[in-house]
Amino acid sequence: MATSTTTTLNDLLLTDTVQEIIVDAARASAFMPGLVWNVDLTGRNSLVHNFPRFGALAAAAVAQGTDSTAITLTTDQAAQITAAEVSCLVEVTKIAMAASGGKVDANAVGRQIGLAIADQMETALTAVFTSFTSAVGSTGVNLSLANVEDALVTLRIANAPVGNPGDNSLPPVLSESVNVVLHEQQFGDFLAALRAANLAFHDPASLGILTNAGGVPAKLRGRYNGLNFWASTTCATTGDAADRIDGAGWLAQGVVV
Repeated sequence: MATSTTTTLNDLLLTDTVQEIIVDAARASAFMPGLVWNVDLTGRNSLVHNFPRFGALAAAAVAQGTDSTAITLTTDQAAQITAAEVSCLVEVTKIAMAASGGKVDANAVGRQIGLAIADQMETALTAVFTSFTSAVGSTGVNLSLANVEDALVTLRIANAPVGNPGDNSLPPVLSESVNVVLHEQQFGDFLAALRAANLAFHDPASLGILTNAGGVPAKLRGRYNGLNFWASTTCATTGDAADRIDGAGWLAQGVVV
């Protein structure tokens, strides 16, 4: 039997409403898209996009009466992405229809699809952490305060830029600071280290970091020492799977920068 389409069942499916439910659920759950450079490829004839990085310029003193020499500003290809279509198919069975009296909860189904989309986006983005070239920490050892401090110093030495070059909806307190993404296990180890050192960790609500709807941004855990901490189970394993590739600004256990 052929799969029904929005054309054949449009009057029953209310596809526009279901689509809004899916998108709203995905936006509410996913946090990684707000931490990275976003580009809209709508209307383009290619699914490939390059994210350039400018080369460093150096200024020099010039003697009076001496002309300046032109310096070539160059870019190198920091990253290239190829957009791909992602699918999540849900089929409503006759048994489900019979059990529900012919009424399927579009909100519940749409919400679950939205959560699946959010997980897929986070997994794809956190997987990029494996390409980072510097790391601090030791394999099989819990994340420590020293790891976080070492990673921050590594970022500063590398002159890593702070802030998102693309458009995002994060408030300045988040977008203008280093953002740290940890696996939930590493974040738990980090909190244990803070408790052991009797140091304070500020949750988002106490700092007044709320969304337009008045809630805490998804997966945002709070701030410590000027760093914003996010946690997600989508951070991949590395080595013998005893470690997680985490990042943000970026940081981790086997902390990758």
